[in-house]
Amino acid sequence: MAHDLEFDGIPFLYSWPLRDRVDQYVADRDNSEQAQPYLREFLEMVVRESGAEQVHIIAHSMGNRPIMRVLNELSTTLAENDKHRVRQIVLAAPDVDPDIFEQLARAMSTTYGGATVYASGNDRALALSKVVGGSGEIDRVGGVGSSGPLIVTGIDTIDASTSSMDWFSLNHSGYAESEALLTDIALLFKCGIRPPSRRWDAAFEEIAGRTGVYWKLRSVRSASPSCAL
Repeated sequence: MAHDLEFDGIPFLYSWPLRDRVDQYVADRDNSEQAQPYLREFLEMVVRESGAEQVHIIAHSMGNRPIMRVLNELSTTLAENDKHRVRQIVLAAPDVDPDIFEQLARAMSTTYGGATVYASGNDRALALSKVVGGSGEIDRVGGVGSSGPLIVTGIDTIDASTSSMDWFSLNHSGYAESEALLTDIALLFKCGIRPPSRRWDAAFEEIAGRTGVYWKLRSVRSASPSCAL
C-alpha cells in the first residue's frame, strides 16, 4: 500500500485474525471490539514514540469500528502536541452503522487534521454486512444509497463508486481502476488540502445532497492536481 501511494514515510500495520465467512461475521465483529484496547496501545506508541512529525491513518471496512472508538478516546487523553501529529484519517468503505458513526465522528472532525470517507455503491466488502442485517437505504457508512452517501459535518465524504475498492483489501486485480483513488489519497497525505475539489478539481464533482455537500470521484486518467506529488 505504501508503495502504491509512493509514500515517503514509514508504514505501520495493525491487524487481527478474522474468519472472513458469512456465518462467522458476528464473531469477527466481536473480535474487532476485543482488539480495541490493543489498537489504542499501538496507536499511542506510534504517535508518542515513533518520532513522526505527522501520522496518517487508513482504516478499511470493519477496521473502521475500533479505530473510530480509539480516536474518540484519545481525543480526551492525548497531549495537545500529540493530537496535532495525527493529520489525515482515511475511512475506506466503513462497515459502521450510520448512527454510531455520527456519534463518534465529532472528535475526528474537531481534534485531528481531517477525516475523509471513501464510500461506494458497488463495494463487495460490505456485502457480508448487508446479508447479516441492517435497515434503511444506507446500512453502512461505506455504502451509497440512491440519494448519495451519508454526510456528516466536518468530514469529507467521497462517492468513489467509479473506482475499485478492492485495492484496500490488497487485491491488486482492481489496481488499474483505482488509479484515481490512489492518486487522491496520495495527494491528501502529501498536501493535506481539503475539501477534495481544492486538491484535484478535475477529479471531483461537487454534489449538493439532501443533508450537505459530498464529492463524486470521476474516472480520470490524467489531470493536473492543485498540489504536486
